[in-house]
Amino acid sequence: MVLRDFALAMILGVLVGTYSSVFVASPIVFAWRKEAKRVVVKREKVVELAAKKQKAEEKKAAKPATPKKKGGKK
Repeated sequence: MVLRDFALAMILGVLVGTYSSVFVASPIVFAWRKEAKRVVVKREKVVELAAKKQKAEEKKAAKPATPKKKGGKK
């Protein structure tokens, strides 16, 4: 009799634990994935801005400096 009561308690514990895990963890996983997507989008924007900045600096460095003429009109 004791073994049956223990088995019933174990089965109920597994069922309640499974229910709890599914319905408590689901919103947490959903929020976690949503945040992860937001982080990926921000990372892509940062990489894009860094690439634009690097191209601008390379363009500025590649541009030959024009010598300034001294003096007035001739």
